[in-house]
Parts: sequence; C-alpha cells; structure tokens
Amino acid sequence: WSRRSRKRSRSGLELGAAVLVTAAAILLATTTGFLRVAAGRHYPTDVLAGALIGILIAWGRTRP
Repeated sequence: WSRRSRKRSRSGLELGAAVLVTAAAILLATTTGFLRVAAGRHYPTDVLAGALIGILIAWGRTRP
C-alpha cells in the first residue's frame, strides 16, 4: 500500500481547522524561540538550528 492510496480528501471545515492549528503551532514556536533569545537563554543560531530540524522532520513526515 502506498501513502497515496490511504489519503482521503478533506472537507472545507477539516481543511480550515488544519490550517488554523498549523498557524497556531508556527506562531507558538516562533514566539517561544524569540523569547528564549530575548531572555538570553539561547543563542539565535541554536533557535534557528532547532527550527530547521523541526521543519525538515515535518516535511519528511508529510510528503507523499
């Protein structure tokens, strides 16, 4: 079985909810990273590296 065969179409409400949850997660992660740098608890490169790792993992898990 391929991933495509298990994929189902989403209704407008499901898609809207997915976009809202995704936007909230990105906003939370961005705010947390900014505040950690502003508080002096992390270097900016640490936050950027963590963001890049998270993006790559998410991309790898969601690609068809």
